[in-house]
Amino acid sequence: AAELTTLDGKTLSIPKDTLGKVVLVDFWASWCPPCLELVPHMKQLHEKYKDKDFIIVGISLDTDKNALKKFITDQNLSWIQTYSGKGWKDPTAQKYGIDGIPSVWVIGKDGKVISTNAVNNESKIIDKALKD
Repeated sequence: AAELTTLDGKTLSIPKDTLGKVVLVDFWASWCPPCLELVPHMKQLHEKYKDKDFIIVGISLDTDKNALKKFITDQNLSWIQTYSGKGWKDPTAQKYGIDGIPSVWVIGKDGKVISTNAVNNESKIIDKALKD
């Protein structure tokens, strides 16, 4: 389970608040070149699945909140973003042993982790999870 704080200061508990939805969790940062390369792909996934029981939750390892907010605004990222301000010491990243980003996970409707390495395979995993 993860207790996250969204950029607008709300608490998001996974899986409690996300049961019934397939959740793509993206550990990322606005200063990470490979993460930035994934942004157009994440936008496509969001567009493709946003009207289904699907959400994206970005867990940002940024330390500069203003830089993060500017990036999200400039890139028009419209999915949930969480932020602790602790960078690599982000409690959720620490808890789940994240030592490289981007790290893309998929959580099923039942709150169980389906994949901890979904990069380049997201659609196949999400399609299956939405059917289950």
